[in-house]
Amino acid sequence: MIPLILRFFLGLTLLAQNALALTPAARTLIDHETKANAVALRGNEAIDIPHFNIPLELVDTDFAARFSEEYRKHFIFERHGKKFIRWILNPEDTKWGEEVAVYFVKEHNIKLERKFYFKGYKTASRSYIVEDPQKKIQFSVKSSTNNTGGQWADKKQPVGEAIDSRLNADILYEIQQKRPFEHAIVMDEPAILKLPAIDQAVVIRDLSGLNDAKSGMIYLPGFAVLHETAGALIAKANGSNNPYSFWTTHYIKAVARAMGEFGARTGMQFDSPHSQNFLVELDANYRPTGRIVLRDLADFFVNKRIMRALHSNAKYYFANFTQTENVRDNILAGFGPLHGNHPPSWISAGQYVEWKNVYFKEFEKTFSRISGLPVEAFKTKASEMSGRYFGNSYTLKAEDAAVNKYLNDLGRYQSPDGILYCPLVLAL
Repeated sequence: MIPLILRFFLGLTLLAQNALALTPAARTLIDHETKANAVALRGNEAIDIPHFNIPLELVDTDFAARFSEEYRKHFIFERHGKKFIRWILNPEDTKWGEEVAVYFVKEHNIKLERKFYFKGYKTASRSYIVEDPQKKIQFSVKSSTNNTGGQWADKKQPVGEAIDSRLNADILYEIQQKRPFEHAIVMDEPAILKLPAIDQAVVIRDLSGLNDAKSGMIYLPGFAVLHETAGALIAKANGSNNPYSFWTTHYIKAVARAMGEFGARTGMQFDSPHSQNFLVELDANYRPTGRIVLRDLADFFVNKRIMRALHSNAKYYFANFTQTENVRDNILAGFGPLHGNHPPSWISAGQYVEWKNVYFKEFEKTFSRISGLPVEAFKTKASEMSGRYFGNSYTLKAEDAAVNKYLNDLGRYQSPDGILYCPLVLAL
């Protein structure tokens, strides 16, 4: 690693010395979320995270079986024989937490007080990375707030989106148990808290590889690798004096492969595919591995035919999925690498437009390879630009033998190549 990049990243990390209980990957993510962000610089120091102690019977919860007791015990506790749950508030919020407090006074004659148990760290948007008092666990949390970073202001966390995130998290977990993704890492969302009467929820997000203190991997937000300084320094550390070319290969094409595989395996695509949804995985020497982390599991378009073939209980899934406008007959794919962000000087307007062609060429090649379908079996139109987003709509041809085989294999194996792949089979 060259001295210049070491000085830059060391400078970020020194700002967060009180974050040393976090894994190195989580600490590095926080530093880049808040400091290598062209929209808004934010503090990366630990702060107290407020919550309300609410009687458990008055809050709806949905905890997956994989949401371990080590995590649950920090949310549900008992006092004087009565169980309570910690409803986490966004510390920047001045609106939605008050709505929760007013609701409990009005409907249950309970006066809630702000308590402090967790410590947390800002990100570029409304989510916080949070740790418990003993600094043994770390997770990400999304709750309603009217103040946040960047262009994501006044974001209520509605119940419907939380329900959808849990539905998507469960099917994606099941798929990955059968066969992990090759190009993508999915940040799980195994737990939610709900107050349906006021349409507010809290979403708990697992930090995936960021929880591994020994892996040495680094995870950077997509907008950080497109940052004026950070992006150029990482490219230079990898021997490139052309950051545009470097990140065309290691970000634009990498996201295209991740989303092409994700589409072929699940029929899902982000409905707001900006760089806040993606993390780039790097090794300890800041070399891209080619894998991309996907986060925000409520933010998906869902292809109806593929989900019906894939899901063992698709009827339940569609009966409970609330964003019905996101259930599609097509695969609506897209990417907006610089949506909501300022471009660095090393990307021109023409080069940004060229990314559209690069992205969809790689997306289609990967979708075809993973699905076994020729491109003409799903591509019906050319890609388009809308602002800083580029997009395309793909439709599986009806009554096509290759398409029917693809859907049948998804149903039998939760994998489009007709191979049952899971740890149990490998052990036999």
